[in-house]
Amino acid sequence: MTMAAIETKPEFVLRLIDASLLSFGDITATSAGDENPYYLDLRAIYSYPDLFEYAVEWLNTAVAGARYDHLCGIETASLPLVGGYGLRYMEPTLYLRTKKKPYGHQKVIEGHFDQGDRIVLVDDLIVEPPVTLDFIALAESAGAAVVGLYVLYEKLAPALSRMVFEDRGYEVKSLFTYKDVVEVLRANRERLGIDDELVEMVDAFGSFASG
Repeated sequence: MTMAAIETKPEFVLRLIDASLLSFGDITATSAGDENPYYLDLRAIYSYPDLFEYAVEWLNTAVAGARYDHLCGIETASLPLVGGYGLRYMEPTLYLRTKKKPYGHQKVIEGHFDQGDRIVLVDDLIVEPPVTLDFIALAESAGAAVVGLYVLYEKLAPALSRMVFEDRGYEVKSLFTYKDVVEVLRANRERLGIDDELVEMVDAFGSFASG
């Protein structure tokens, strides 16, 4: 069945919930065993062409006016997004391995680029900035000049996510944040069958460091 195109960010968030890609409850949401009041599975967005199309179009809007030579996905979650964008807009793209290839040319970045080329790294979300900073350092060790980090989702307050990178000179853009999720939940409590307590838990989880 063909679904209608998504036109707004709140509609995008609601479709994530309807597809059970955004689910709620005390869920173990990280490999370290951390419990969150919700879980967002953006790796499965590619099973939903309407959601995927919206993400690709957001990326196209995000890069408009940016000074860069290549978009570069980070292995593995963002590779379909970057590939979809490259195919849609006929733009060559790259992908960053999370560790050097152990054979062949032992590449860190797959694809063709020149030393010093400016790249924007693309990922599904920011969860642990130190991990993403390691990815940035890895890309720079391969000779690329990282100028930005574009992600679909910011899970935490700016002090714990985007400011960590902006303070180091990396531009950050995102499709949506936990605040967008909170606004959608508040506006659609009856439709979604959720209570105020859950809404406040989601808000508090993301914003605990903002003050």
